[in-house]
Amino acid sequence: MLVSDWNLTNRVAAAWRGGSSADLCPLLADQDKFLRYCADVDLRPGISIWICPECGTEHRWAMLKTLLMDASIPPEKVPPRLAPCVFGTFATLAALYGGEAEARDLLQARGDFHRGLDK
Repeated sequence: MLVSDWNLTNRVAAAWRGGSSADLCPLLADQDKFLRYCADVDLRPGISIWICPECGTEHRWAMLKTLLMDASIPPEKVPPRLAPCVFGTFATLAALYGGEAEARDLLQARGDFHRGLDK
């Protein structure tokens, strides 16, 4: 993943947890809007949003997948077409780290660590 995408992912995840959404793409800043868009356009694994309808820029798949794996998204809200990709990765993490709660804790800690690097 590009550093710029990683930084954007962390800013979006922070906004989803109540942080500032200033200067973020409106599609990404609102978690429900992002998930609805993914479902409405039937986004598939490996496909980026080439031209975002909100900001006009590209949002690459690596960033989208990382956002979809965010611990704040309830599993039932992940669009069905993307669930196997997201939960396949998540299931692997859960198996490696001792369960779903531990895997979610790992994803949360990873995000917290990387957000701390930007301060």
